[in-house]
Amino acid sequence: MFHTVVDMATGEVTQVPLTPEEIAARTPTLEQARADKLAALAERRWQAETGGVLVGGMPVKTDAGSTAKITAAYVQAKANPAFTVNWKVDKAMFVTLDAATIIAIGDAVTSHVQACFDHEMALTTQIMLAKDAKALDAIDIDAGWPA
Repeated sequence: MFHTVVDMATGEVTQVPLTPEEIAARTPTLEQARADKLAALAERRWQAETGGVLVGGMPVKTDAGSTAKITAAYVQAKANPAFTVNWKVDKAMFVTLDAATIIAIGDAVTSHVQACFDHEMALTTQIMLAKDAKALDAIDIDAGWPA
C-alpha cells in the first residue's frame, strides 16, 4: 500500500510505501469488518425480500406497499370466500383474482419474505462465527437467495 506525496515547490508526485503502523491503522478490525458485512447482508436481504416473486407464473411485487395491499386482500379473502379483487399486474394489465388465488398469493409472499429472513439469519450466524478476516471474506452474501 502506498500514499501519494506532492512536493509543493516542484510539483513532483511520488508514491511512498505505507509503514506497517499506517497499514494497521487502515485495516479494519475483525469487529469492524463484521459490522460492515452485516450491514451489506441486511441490504442484500432487503433487495431479495422486495424483489418480487412468481406465483403460478404471475409476477407479484413484494415491496412494502404491495405486501400491505396483499395482506388487506388476504384478510378479506379469508373472511369471504366469494371475495374478488381486480389486481394490477403491469402498467396496463389487470386480472381479477378470486379468494383462493388471493390466499395463495398471500401465502407465497409470506413464504418468500420468511425465506429471505431465514437465509439472512443463516449468513449472520456464519459471519458471527468467522474466526478471522479470511473466513469472513469467504462468506458469499450474494448466493442462495430465494427468487
